[in-house]
Amino acid sequence: MFTITITGNSFGELFSNLKTLIDTYPVAHVAAQPAAAPAPATPAPVASAPQAPAPGPKVPTAAPSYTVDQLARAGAELAQSGKMQQALALLAKYGVQTINQLKPELYGEFAAGLRALGAQV
Repeated sequence: MFTITITGNSFGELFSNLKTLIDTYPVAHVAAQPAAAPAPATPAPVASAPQAPAPGPKVPTAAPSYTVDQLARAGAELAQSGKMQQALALLAKYGVQTINQLKPELYGEFAAGLRALGAQV
């Protein structure tokens, strides 16, 4: 396993550094790592009594809520990463010029639009 740390003072700088790394070391130069040998098979244990099924993962029952600050930060990240026009187009889709003008009941839908553009919300 490899660990790579990429730093930057802004998302734009971070993405620029990541692009430089990818351009410098294309995948063709990376040697394939041999797969780990499979673990030896062990006999299945004999169950002495029936067990209750394990609980499954919790499923969210309510949509996440967002604040105007969270949406603004995500929009700023998009702008810094060169997607200012797409962010402005998303605002226009909702008939507003700023996030502060967006109706709170549309925050979830707007957040989904930001995520579709690559923002972390």
